[in-house]
Amino acid sequence: MLANTFGSSLFVEIQALIGSDGAAEQYPIFDEKGALLSHDGSHLTQAGARFVGYRHATVPSVLQLSATAAQ
Repeated sequence: MLANTFGSSLFVEIQALIGSDGAAEQYPIFDEKGALLSHDGSHLTQAGARFVGYRHATVPSVLQLSATAAQ
């Protein structure tokens, strides 16, 4: 509902960023180096937090926000 209301320029769907190819239903278990992302499917490991943080940091609206904050 939020995505439809605000659009993709303002609403970032976190689950879709984590899923493979933008599919929220297909969460990876390991990162590209083989590190476990979550030990229980709900809480992130340190590697999982880095993985998710990197994915979020590359979202165009987040990049724009970062650039605006840096000014």
